[in-house]
Formats: sequence, C-alpha cells, structure tokens
Amino acid sequence: MAWLTTSTLIIVFLFVGLVMNVFLLCVAVHNCRSEKKNWFVLCMVATLLYVLGNFMEVTSHSTEAALNGVKVMYIGSCYMAPLFLLFILDYCEIKLKTRILHIVLFAIATATLVIVWTTEYTHLMYREFVFTDESTVRGLQVVEQGPAYYFVFGFALLCIVSSIVVVATRMVKWNKSYRFTLILLMLSAAAPLVANVFYILSSYILQSDLHGVNITPFALVLTNFLFYINVLRHDLFDFAPRANSATLDMIRDGVLFLDRNMNYTSSNEVAQSLFPELRKFGKGKPIADMPDWPENLSNLDVSDEHQNITFHISGKSEDEHRVFNAWVNSIRNGAKTLGIVVLIQDITDNIQLMKQLEDAAFTDGLTELYNRRHFMELIAIQFERTKRTGVPSCVLLFDLDYFKKVNDTYGHLAGDEVLRFVAKKVKQIVRAYDIVARYGGEEFVVFLSDMGKDVAIHLAERIREAIENSYCVYEDKEIKVTCSIGVTEAVGSVSTDEVLKKADQAMYLAKESGRNRVCVL
Repeated sequence: MAWLTTSTLIIVFLFVGLVMNVFLLCVAVHNCRSEKKNWFVLCMVATLLYVLGNFMEVTSHSTEAALNGVKVMYIGSCYMAPLFLLFILDYCEIKLKTRILHIVLFAIATATLVIVWTTEYTHLMYREFVFTDESTVRGLQVVEQGPAYYFVFGFALLCIVSSIVVVATRMVKWNKSYRFTLILLMLSAAAPLVANVFYILSSYILQSDLHGVNITPFALVLTNFLFYINVLRHDLFDFAPRANSATLDMIRDGVLFLDRNMNYTSSNEVAQSLFPELRKFGKGKPIADMPDWPENLSNLDVSDEHQNITFHISGKSEDEHRVFNAWVNSIRNGAKTLGIVVLIQDITDNIQLMKQLEDAAFTDGLTELYNRRHFMELIAIQFERTKRTGVPSCVLLFDLDYFKKVNDTYGHLAGDEVLRFVAKKVKQIVRAYDIVARYGGEEFVVFLSDMGKDVAIHLAERIREAIENSYCVYEDKEIKVTCSIGVTEAVGSVSTDEVLKKADQAMYLAKESGRNRVCVL
C-alpha cells in the first residue's frame, strides 16, 4: 500500500470532484428547461475549471505546468463567486432594473483574472513562488503574497456573503416548503467559503502548517453533492420558470403560477398591478389567503387541464368596475402535475363593445330611442297581445314642424340637438313601459299599450304642449319648435301596417290643418 500516499488520495479526491462536476453539469443542461439554469450552468463551468486547475497543479512536474494549472484554476475562481451571486439573485426573483451589477461583477472578475495571469511579470498576485514536489501536495508554494492577493480573495468573499444574505432574506419570506431548498443553497455557498477562509487564515495569517493543501476544492465536492440534491431531488428549477419569462413581461395579460397545492409561486407585472397584494405576498403561501383574491378562483381544480372562469373586480365607481376572464391550465412534467398557470384577461372593453354593438342594432345613435326596425319588432309582439286580450292600444306618430328651417338657420348640429331635446321630453311624459322610437328624420312614434283613444289624445296634447312651451338651448341660442301629432287606435284584428298608415294619415291631417295640433283617425 506504499502507493496510497496523501498526495495520491488528494489526486483521487480531486478526480472524483471533477467527475461529479461534469455529471451535475450534464444533468442541469439535459434535464432543466428553465432559463434560470443559465447562471447555474455557467457557475458549474467555473467550478469545473477551478477543480480542473487544482487537479492540473497537483499532477504537474514542473513550475510551468503548475503555474498553468493555477491559471486555469483562477479562471474558475474569479468567475465562480459572481456567477453564483447572479444565479441566487435570479432564483430568488430579485429583478435588477439595469445591467450595471452584471457589468461591474464581470469587469472585476476579468480584472482579477488578468492580475493572476500576469503575476509572473507584475507580481501583483504573488511576489514570490516556487514549485515543489517534496511536500504533501505537489504544486506551487507561495512564498510571499502580492498586494492584490487579498483583494481577489475579498471580492469572492463579498459575492458569496451577499448570496448567503439574499438566500437568508428569502427564507424569512417564503413558505417553509421552499426553505429546505434555500438551506441547501446556503450550505452550498458556505462550504467553499468556510474552507477558503480557513485556508487563508491557517496558511498565511496564522502561519500554521497545512502541508500546502488547499481544502477549498474538497469543499466544492460537498457543494456539488448539495447541488445534486437540489437539482434532482428537490426540483431546484421548479415549474414556474419553465415558462418563458421574457414573454411574460411582453404580454398584456396577467399570469400567475401556483403549485399543485394551490400555493403562490410567481407572477408577472400585469398580474401584480391587478392584485397589488401579490408584490408582498410570500412565495409558497396559499393563494386563497391573499386579500381581495376572487372567490371564483379560490377552488381551482389542479387536475383539470382547461378551465375558463369569469370574475369581477369592483372599483370605487361604476367606471372602475372591471370584468376578467381567467384561463386556467395545468402544467405537467409527464404524468406528474407540477401546478397550474392562470392567465387573466381584462374583458371589460370587449363586453362594453358587445353592448354597444347590441345597442346599435336596437337603438338610434342620436336620440338613444329605439330605431324603426326594433320598434316594428316590438309592436308586432304587442299587437298579437292586443288581438288576444281585446284591450285597445294606441299609436302616436308625430313630426316636427318646419324642421328644415332649424337646420338652415342654426345648422345641422343644432338640428341634432333639437332632436335629442324632443326625445328627452317625450320620454319624460310617457309611461316607463311605453315604446318610443325615432321613426325617421324628424319623425317620432309612440306605442301606448292598454290605452284607449281618449286617454291617448290627452297624452298627445301633453307632448305637444311640452314641446311648444319649452325651447332647446344650443350655443346660447334658444330654439323653439312645434309638432303635429297623429293618433290612431289599434284594436281587434287590425294589422301593424294598417295602424301605422292611419297614424301617418292623422299626422298629415294635423299638418294640413295648420300644424302644432293633434288629429285622430
């Protein structure tokens, strides 16, 4: 067993670390479809280079080979910590408004790499170093550190500590079901940090003898193992990031992700504007516990792949009342249900548009009375009722006198205002269930159900007097008009066309008799 030396064990251990790192890297690339894996993969590449550099150093046989190993190691070392910080920020859903932090981190990492790679000329990293194969571990032995040594170490330390702080804050906010993953992430960051600090303190500050052994690569084996547990056993990249985060920020609809237990995981900005409480709602908490969460969405079926639910959000005024449609779909990984995605669309404008289209089909756009087509449909039904019951009904048909003069004198906009004015007056006089319509041009028609001729005449006189004794104001001008009204009674088996024809004849009789009067046929 003479070959089983400390140096051999270290080489074997580093080789195992390399294999584990490559394995985890392949798993992350192959199995994880989340965009959040990007920083993680880059961090694993940096870790792989760090361990590879150590392996190259301890298996070297010359100063040049050992120095090359150190340079490879520092490619990973310089970028490993900042990449891990960016991964943690992304995983913990801390969105950076600008790319300044990315630029600063990579600029410092690149600068430290240049310092290491030129240390044999600048002596900024190491003032003096020698190659030895006589100690426990073959490689470079640093005789004296350069002025940038502790800066490089401090930068990595700052990134790792910042990562731990971010994870700790999320542990407080997120539900306990997610905390175990966060604890593993914290331990993953702490293991190499503690090892590196111990190595620095022991070798350079306390001047204790570690026989040239840097224990940081061995701590990274533990880190890799913890990452393996997170990725394969605890679904580090959960279902929510499988959606395209860039697309979520581009679409106009609200998007929420809930896990299979109906706990909140994430949402886009639109959803957070619809439900402001989401901004401070902890990840992993039951979504039904969120204030103002619609009751219709409180009992979603996670097993139902397609659900369509309409709900309302009331505002302080009627104008702020909104109607939404929620499209609910389950997210699966094979046969396993990971959770659901809720796509929320504001359909208020669509509903209002449909109402406007419906109103346009039934009403006159100027006066907001029924149009002639819908009036004919309604009175056809009323006439059938009149025939069955034998109770008389009446029709009033009236026309504004000399309306052309109004248009010629004041303009067509003034004429439109007069028509709206007359329509309003008539609506104020007739009963709520009487049918009033604009018959065409300046003609109006009223159907009076269950009303005899005598009462209808009296009502027609009230309409005529109300129009005659009032005036329409348009641009500080008082415009007076009168009307001629024809009245006829509908009873028995008389048809709609016959009644309207008699009402039209009565109206023309009123005009021929001097206008501004009521005539009956």
